[in-house]
Amino acid sequence: MATETAALAIGVIALVSTIETCHRGYVRLIATAAAMPSSSREFVLDLQIEHYRFDLYWQYMGKTETGTDIALMREQPPPTQELIEGVASKICALLRDSNHLAAEYGGAMPGTFDDLEEAQGHTPGPASPRVESKILQQLEQLKQWRSQPPSAATSTASVPISNMQKARWVWRDANRAQKLTADLKKYNDTLWTALSPVHARLLKLAAPSFILPGISDEASLAMLDSERRGNLLDESLAALSRLRRAVAHALDQEDGRLAASRMAIPPGDIQISTELTVTTGSRTKRAMGLLNGVAVLIEYREIDAELVHRVQDTLRRRLYQLAVVLSEPYHPSLRILPCLGVWSPDPANDRRYGLVFRVPTATSLAPVKFVTLAAMLSSTPTAPRPPLGDRFKLALALSIAIMQLHAAGWYHKGIRPENIAFGQVAGAAAEVTEPRLLGFEFSRPATPAAESLDGGAAAGVVDLYAHPARQAQGPQRAPFRCTHDYYALGMCLLEIVLWEPLARVKERLYGVSPERPLRTASEWAARVQESVFAEMAGRYGEIYRDVILVCLSGKLPIQPRETPAGTDDPDAALHMAFFNDVIRRLAQCRA
Repeated sequence: MATETAALAIGVIALVSTIETCHRGYVRLIATAAAMPSSSREFVLDLQIEHYRFDLYWQYMGKTETGTDIALMREQPPPTQELIEGVASKICALLRDSNHLAAEYGGAMPGTFDDLEEAQGHTPGPASPRVESKILQQLEQLKQWRSQPPSAATSTASVPISNMQKARWVWRDANRAQKLTADLKKYNDTLWTALSPVHARLLKLAAPSFILPGISDEASLAMLDSERRGNLLDESLAALSRLRRAVAHALDQEDGRLAASRMAIPPGDIQISTELTVTTGSRTKRAMGLLNGVAVLIEYREIDAELVHRVQDTLRRRLYQLAVVLSEPYHPSLRILPCLGVWSPDPANDRRYGLVFRVPTATSLAPVKFVTLAAMLSSTPTAPRPPLGDRFKLALALSIAIMQLHAAGWYHKGIRPENIAFGQVAGAAAEVTEPRLLGFEFSRPATPAAESLDGGAAAGVVDLYAHPARQAQGPQRAPFRCTHDYYALGMCLLEIVLWEPLARVKERLYGVSPERPLRTASEWAARVQESVFAEMAGRYGEIYRDVILVCLSGKLPIQPRETPAGTDDPDAALHMAFFNDVIRRLAQCRA
């Protein structure tokens, strides 16, 4: 037994050395390829994606930064372990061969494997500071190259001639370049499919959130949006790329003016169907109607008349930009209804608008009605609760949608039961495992340039779903961050598993007429976390309990390698930490 353990430890050390060598090889290859003309952008993009997929795979497998363990590898049967080790070695050999190919056309890549081994004294392990410094310089060059417009990137004067010579092998031999990326895709696909279908599905879900923060230039996003890829990422990466592009355009003021003319719906084009008014059980005003014969859902937005004109104008522009962002056809996992435009029902009132969404049509050709989670929770205990397994699926679906929105660079800012809806065909129960996200009135791009314009909770009023840092008044109010959406999600996950509204949870914790009423949001957050920790595990399991606590506390353990190389997204590491600590855990929940 001791011999087997020692052999396994030696095997892990050797495999980790191979993984690290592959990682550095990808970095060097990408840095060299980035010095090519813009006609080779697709080659650079392919290399980046396969690099991200490779790094994501080993993070998912549980490779530690110290290189002493790969947790999920230990769980695989010996044939699978051998397959994984063999594929990793093939990737390493393929990246080594690319150096020899580069040498045929005018010089080796900067920071080659030979340089690395010389710097390390031929001892496998982490790169030396000298070599890592060179890598960082190359990544900075890559970032600068990506930020250039295509006209500048195509100029040979915009990059050092030595780098152009070193990259000559790619654009003089396109077939070899295509075969290189095709082989890297094939090997990554093999690694993914070597695991169980459950693991492969989770990897596929995580990939866009890991890849997109490192790819932000318009040309690369457009290539991803074309859905040209033939690997396991398929349409989900294309859809998120489309959303990320739309978010980038939403920051452009000129695009905002164009959006107003493109997305405006004339007042007389919509007829409200009062019999289809949405049951919300909430403060949000919604209605169902018809737009040129098409069933639509309308979410109203009132602009406060007391706001200064500049802020009112910004809110109007952002509303039209939001309509553009939500108008694209997205992957179902995003849980977004397609937006058809912005409707002003009263021409005399320039402060009341409605976001108009297309409603799915049932097989009977009748429009699907919507019921919100708030309404369903309020109907308990008279209505039966959904099975626990369905509640777990609902929690997972919502978490995936939030992760993908954040990866595309968008904050929701309104996660609460009144903004989670389910389709309902006449005579049938609501589809609780297929939620739709509504309530985008205050959502915005995840960038400081898009300032928050929502007023927050009134002084002295505790919003049960809003993070305490967002309920301070004046300058003490924190800017919105991913963790604030996570907090609201955690409160919703608590309601979903209990299948009762937070108002009832509050009554249990404080009493109907409490002697000491709830005074601060921080007190509420602490009290809920204490209650969850004390009561949840025995009823619904430790995994679900820990997920709620992670969301409410915002304490997500972040590993250094969880930030993709070259990313300019400050929350990139949070996306992967959220995947590991929330989504992977929720996927394990069973009724």
